[in-house]
Parts: sequence; structure tokens; C-alpha cells
Amino acid sequence: MTKPNTSSLSSFFCIACAAVVILGRTCSCLQFTYPNFNASNRDDFSFSPGSAISNNSLQITPNAGNMTHRSGRVVYAKETLKLWNSKRTALTSFRTDFMLNILPQNGTGEGMAFMLTNNPSLPSNSSGQWLGVCNNQTDGAKTNQLVAVEFDTRKSYQDDLDGNHVGLDLNSIKSVQQHPLSNQSIVLSSGSDVLVGIKY
Repeated sequence: MTKPNTSSLSSFFCIACAAVVILGRTCSCLQFTYPNFNASNRDDFSFSPGSAISNNSLQITPNAGNMTHRSGRVVYAKETLKLWNSKRTALTSFRTDFMLNILPQNGTGEGMAFMLTNNPSLPSNSSGQWLGVCNNQTDGAKTNQLVAVEFDTRKSYQDDLDGNHVGLDLNSIKSVQQHPLSNQSIVLSSGSDVLVGIKY
């Protein structure tokens, strides 16, 4: 994915919490750009219940009604990305840039996650601290086969640095690496647009 047009900062409500790129069949070159989202893009994605295209953005959870215990996924479904060959000897790389905007409502919300996984389904009971990544029964399972970059807006675990950090998650919601954002004047839950770049 190439860098979005910064003149439309609301363009990408993040393929996250969870956004998913599916790892599967080989794709020699996967490249796409969405300066904004509209009804013509709908077939490019798979949406969990409550997720949608709204206000030229991907909206992971609804913005009205009871927000307690809500999680969602928007999956890029047009093509798949394979990060290695069957012998796991030839690795590939990717880069994605997107605009993220998190606005908790009525004290709800824990953040979002950008994910790479081979399972597009939203796990049951994956709201709150689970960020739509896993649940209390699948957390840490090697069968998850996922990597996530979490944008955490709440200290959910004793090991969380604080309520405003980025973490790297492998098969679990418990981060193997974390980085605080407050010292960089970034507040994830402010409702402000944040430009994110991820390289692998």
C-alpha cells in the first residue's frame, strides 16, 4: 500500500482492530492505494458485523448504539500476500502506510490493531483488551499464526507500559515489544488523525 494522500487525512480509519491482510496463495506483487473509501471499494474487503465504509473511511466498529463489548475486523480480500515460500527460505517484504483515527465513546474502547493472519474470522469474545486479535482461550496459541501492531489506548494488562502505546504482538495480545507515544506528543485516543507506517 502506498502512502495515502495527506489532503484527505480521514481517508483510512485503519484496516485494524482488527485489520487483516490474509497470508495465503502466492502473489508476486501486491500493491494498492485507497486515498479514501466509498461504495465502489466495498467488494475489495470483507467486513465483520458492525464494520462498514463510512465517511470515506473504514469503520471497524459502529459509531452509535451500545459500544460495550464490541470488536470488529475489516479484511482486505481482493488478493492475498504470502510472506515466505513453502520451505520458509525465501522471505518477502512489505510496507503499508495508513491514517488511523481512534475516538472512544462514553469511556469505551481499548484501541486497534493492524494484523497479518491467515484467518479472516473475528474470534468470539474478542472485544475490549483483546482488540479483535484473539480471546482468552486462543491468546498465545501457536495456531493463531498472527502478527499484530497494536495501538493501545488503555492499560489492560500489568505488563502494558501505559494507556497510550504501540506494541508488537505475536500469536498473542501480550506484546513482545512496546513503545510509549506520550513522549512524542501522540495521543491515540484523541480523535486526531495519526499517520502510521509499518515495514516488514
